[in-house]
Formats: sequence, C-alpha cells, structure tokens
Amino acid sequence: MENNDILERPVQTDIEDFTNPTPQHGTTEVDLHNPNQESSQEILRTDWDSQFRVHSDINDHSIFKSKFSEGDVYSLNPYTQEFQKVEGRKGIFRDEESEQKFSFVSLPSKDYKLVDHLPLFEEVTTQLVECEDISTARVHIEDRTYEEDTKAIRTIHLLDHTVDIEGTGELCMRIDVLNSTNSSWKFQVFTGAYRDYCRNSMVFGGERQYYAMKKHTSGFDYKQEVSKIKNAVSNFANQGDVFRAWLNTKVTDQQVIEFFKEVLCKKKLSDINSLQETIDKDEDIAKQYNQKELGFLIHKWEEELKTGMNRNLYTLYNALTNWSTHAGTNLDSYENEEGQIKTMTQKKGKVHETRLRREGRVLKAIASPLFTELSS
Repeated sequence: MENNDILERPVQTDIEDFTNPTPQHGTTEVDLHNPNQESSQEILRTDWDSQFRVHSDINDHSIFKSKFSEGDVYSLNPYTQEFQKVEGRKGIFRDEESEQKFSFVSLPSKDYKLVDHLPLFEEVTTQLVECEDISTARVHIEDRTYEEDTKAIRTIHLLDHTVDIEGTGELCMRIDVLNSTNSSWKFQVFTGAYRDYCRNSMVFGGERQYYAMKKHTSGFDYKQEVSKIKNAVSNFANQGDVFRAWLNTKVTDQQVIEFFKEVLCKKKLSDINSLQETIDKDEDIAKQYNQKELGFLIHKWEEELKTGMNRNLYTLYNALTNWSTHAGTNLDSYENEEGQIKTMTQKKGKVHETRLRREGRVLKAIASPLFTELSS
C-alpha cells in the first residue's frame, strides 16, 4: 500500500482541551422547569475573571471604565544597555491616569486599531435607545470583563421583545457584544434569544439574524457595525417562524447521534505513518470521534427530552445551545452509565473562551449541510 493511499491517524482538533478533568458535582439531574435550579447554573469563578455584574440599567457602563491607550515601544540594546524606540510599532497599555501608571498589555500588529470598551458599549446603548422599533424600558443586562479587563462582554436581554414557540417556552431577544483591547479577540456580535425557564441562550445565525466578527483594523468602524444590530430585532419575529418549522420536523435518536458525530465530534485525520502502524497491529481505527464530548451532547439531548420536548429539530437545536450556554457551570458535567462524573470544562480553564468557541461551533453546526438535510 502506498503512503499516499493511506488515511491519516485520527487526532483531536478544534475541540476544547478536556485533559485531566476535575469533577465538581455529584450529579446533574435537574428539572429545567424549576426556577430554583438557577443557582446550579452559576458560572464557576476562575482566575481569568475580572468583573461580573447583573443589572437593569442600560445606561450603566461602570464596569467598562478601565482605559487603554496606544504608546511607543522600546527595546533594550544589550551592547549599550540603552532603550531604543521601535519604529513603526505601537504597543497597547493600560492607562491609569489617576495613579500615573502606564502598564504594557500587548504588542499588536501594525494595522491594529484600538477600540476601548467604554465608547463602544456607550454607542450600543445610544443606538438601541434611539431606535423607535426597539424598547429598552425593561432589560436584563449581564456585564463581564476578563483577564484584567482586556476582554469585555455585554449581554442585553430585551424583555419587551418576546416570542412564544407553541408552548415550549417564551423566547426573549438577546444581544451579545464582545470586544478586546489586547488584540486577542475580534469585535463580535451575536444576536439570539434567551429561553428564560432554563436560562438557555439560543444563538442565531444566517441571513435572518445578525452575527458579525470584525478585526480591529484601520478600516473598522464600530459605529457602523453597531448600527446593524437594530435590524436583528426587527427580524426577531421571523426567527420564531423558523423555530416553529423546526418544531414540526421530526428526527430520530439515530439521526441526532449521527449529527453530533459528524458535525461536532469528528476528529481530523493526520500522521500517515502512525496510522500505518495502527493498521499493522490490526487495531480499531473506526474511533474517529471525541467520545467524551459525544456522550455529553447525547446527555444534553436526553435532558431536553426529559422536560417534555419531542424528537424534532427544534429540540436538537435546544440541546446544542444548552451545551454552549452552560460552559463552565454545574450543568457542564454529567453522570454516565457507569456512575462516573464527566466534567467538560477544566476548573482553571478560560470559561469565557470555551463558551465563545462553542457558540461559534453552534453557528457552524446549524449552517452545515447535514443540518440543512435534516430540516428539508
């Protein structure tokens, strides 16, 4: 057999690092309709967190007051022991004027454009408040910053913009805006819904709703990007029509498992030589899937069915967003058939990064050909 004709050995790619999991809870058997379960969904605090605040004042941006500025960068000449300015480059610094501190944060690319958190989130508020089609009278807001305030997320639930999906739960319009000042995150906006009774945030994608991911470059105009959020609210009711269609699209357990395997849990094949060794040893080469993650997704599917949901595409979508929403919470663990507790997020992991990756993967999953095939 020629090497070019040999498949590569399965290796893990594009999956969170689940090595050395630390079980935190004895069981995750929950009643999603029970409001007292909310405490079990509290995000596990980690060393990466800076600030977290829940409130109902859309004009309160106090959590984003940290200021960041651009500044010159200098390098030490080892021969003269003198600092020399690095031409053509700017660094990002935490600017604490009151304490006269200017602390180095990162060295971004040459075309990086710094956008501070406060003016960005103030612009989001201004455009939402001034839009006649949007009601901001009743809102639920979650503000978060991470890694010494260099990363920030504002989540806004517009409580007066809701839609009922035939008794499966009232959905509330939700907007997530993400920003970073250390060049690690692109500017991102997710629009979706918030299924209140189980605190499950549902990520929307495609043409009917607005999702943006923009680099902080010289051509980036955050005011222009923020203005596009308003259109998502006007399309919110249309998304309910899609959900209702999914509610009437039946799926089987086997179809759901195959979807999880092929779209979310499949591993990439590489390392031809190692695979040849596997073949020579007559070992099982069919395990091309992340078995732990597959088991967890199946658990989320079963969890949805226990609430009274039927086997349909909308329930599958709920399972996906249930998985993405609860990264780093008590609901990110489950007990398998052997009585073992499987914890999907490491105790010291970056929960905010894990949640963001999962939401992106949900968007890709519902845009996949297999999901389209299931919905047709």
